Amino acid sequence: MPIGPKGQKRPADTTTPASNEREEKTAAAGT
Repeated sequence: MPIGPKGQKRPADTTTPASNEREEKTAAAGT
């Protein structure tokens, strides 16, 4: 499960794959 920018796992990610991808890219860019 992808981790949001807040560092918390979002269970809603499973229902929003589009948001997952955006968050993953954002998190990767932030690291």
